[in-house]
Amino acid sequence: MKRQFYTRHPDTNEPIQISQNESGYRNVTPVAHNQDIDTAMDMLNAFYKNTPRDIEIALACSMFGWDTPIAKHFD
Repeated sequence: MKRQFYTRHPDTNEPIQISQNESGYRNVTPVAHNQDIDTAMDMLNAFYKNTPRDIEIALACSMFGWDTPIAKHFD
């Protein structure tokens, strides 16, 4: 299973999903009508055991490549 990361776009503040080893991101839509998107993203990040640092690294890797040295710093 490919690791997923959930955060907000640094420029637009839109919720996004980053997939490990893929460039770019996807927009996130709410998973349930009664659930806040930030709560949903927190739950998904917890499922994947993503730390705030992991998410920061994933964001950089999605822009600059997963073969950059920073990709080796996942917790």
